[in-house]
Amino acid sequence: GEPSVRRFPLWRTDGAVATALLHAGPVEFLYYWFHRALHHHFLYSRYHSHHHASIVTEPITSVIHPFGEHIVYFTLFAIPMLSTVYMGNGSALVFVLYIVYIDFMNNMGHCNFELVPKWMFQVFPPLKYLMYTPSFHSLHHTQFRTNYSLFMPFYDYIYSTMDKASDELYENSLKGTEETPDLVHLTHMTNLQSAYHLRVGFASIASKPSDNSEWYMWTLWPLAWLSMVVAWIYGSSAFVVERIKLKKMKMQTWVVPRYNFQYGLTWIENRSRLNGSRYDADVEG
Repeated sequence: GEPSVRRFPLWRTDGAVATALLHAGPVEFLYYWFHRALHHHFLYSRYHSHHHASIVTEPITSVIHPFGEHIVYFTLFAIPMLSTVYMGNGSALVFVLYIVYIDFMNNMGHCNFELVPKWMFQVFPPLKYLMYTPSFHSLHHTQFRTNYSLFMPFYDYIYSTMDKASDELYENSLKGTEETPDLVHLTHMTNLQSAYHLRVGFASIASKPSDNSEWYMWTLWPLAWLSMVVAWIYGSSAFVVERIKLKKMKMQTWVVPRYNFQYGLTWIENRSRLNGSRYDADVEG
């Protein structure tokens, strides 16, 4: 009979393999040539230029497309899911993971920050053909005629459209640039909930006073406790959470990965930790 969602298994390994192969094959191949077609002046001026208005990309850039392009993309991404359904090896978890994979890779490629560690390519060299990086895709938004691939660059290698500066830009992006601040604000967390007021936390929580706790924050206690333990074990120095530039004045906020109660437990150790952070700030200028 016809496939039914009610009879969907939670996981099928053969369906996961089929999904991966269908993505690497038809989806990536069709996307590559569709993307190249979009860069023809006729389609580019009428459609794709809207996406390329963002030369300096950010995650939201990944979904800024004309309606017609969205329809094509949804059709392409439906190929692995619908195919596994009709082959009889689809599963609910594979569907979810595939959608998460698409969204994660799409947002990562447009984040304009190189976060893919080099060791991944050293451990598994063929990965460079199977996963792009933010710096790889950033060249597409600056050079326009290179690096057309969706998430897997091997079609750019096959059809000689890979930008020659891809590897060099990746290496340089990982190195970053040293910046000497003119002013450093050194601080530390107070209680476990204060961690969510950092820039890497939740904007909705950070916008309110630290003593104005929401009921749902109690559900985050296990995560806060775990982050405290990890910082206690591995945290050795202050880290930068905010950089502000006001004309020629460069300011940074450094956070020592320690909480109020920790200074009372091991006063000598944490006192030296704070002094070490002060020393680091002095060295920075």
